Amino acid sequence: MTNTTVPALSAPPAEIIDRATPPLAAPLSSSRGASSGTLEAVKWLAIVAMALDHVDAILYARDLGWPTAIGRLAMPLFAYILASNLARNSQNRRPYLQRLLLWGLISEPVYILAFGHFGPDPILCLGAIVAMIHFAERPARHPTARVLVPLAGAAVASYGGYGAGLPLLAASIYLSVKPTKETSFPTAGAKTCQFALTPIAICLLNGGPATMDSFFALLAYPIMLIANSARIPLPRCPPVVFYAFYPGHLAILILFRWLSS
Repeated sequence: MTNTTVPALSAPPAEIIDRATPPLAAPLSSSRGASSGTLEAVKWLAIVAMALDHVDAILYARDLGWPTAIGRLAMPLFAYILASNLARNSQNRRPYLQRLLLWGLISEPVYILAFGHFGPDPILCLGAIVAMIHFAERPARHPTARVLVPLAGAAVASYGGYGAGLPLLAASIYLSVKPTKETSFPTAGAKTCQFALTPIAICLLNGGPATMDSFFALLAYPIMLIANSARIPLPRCPPVVFYAFYPGHLAILILFRWLSS
């Protein structure tokens, strides 16, 4: 009998692995999670919703109404994108956190001029949530986590009147899309329950379940469920495009408001 030796496969380049490896597991509708292109599409949808909301707020003092309703989609979708990115990269989160904090600080003066009140802008809030999740997962590595996590939570809670719902929203999504080696029914059930907290957090973020803001914001939930299984072949833009868009579009709206006054 002749022995045949199967040649060993050479390791593919890192960029091929990155493209070929399926996204991380997500609950309910898919075991693969949102693809990179799908997250890009969700990001653009959130940006359009946010821009419409800001046009109504800065130029029309929210007299139009419908752009504000569409704008309620923005923050839940941004939280979904943030949680998905954190779940994909559990090792080197420092650059992500640094970019959020840098652009949050750049945006803060423009945010104050646009809306006329002091407080952390949304990018700073998202950066604080990244810090909360990162330090809470690694208390042994970061002895200061017991101090940093409550401070970050306090900063996020000061975002609007219902900022306390934002950390819960991001945490519920993150825990549900975070990869796990276990595929048992209890594990799948736990992830489903964690993701089921998302509508509750969305309602907290928008003043309770009985408000119109919550009604429109809850439309983000089925979008998240669809995104978990959708595969949209959309190329990614450089991250700086999205970070710069926030202070840039606010500055343009401030200029239009000044010209029309």
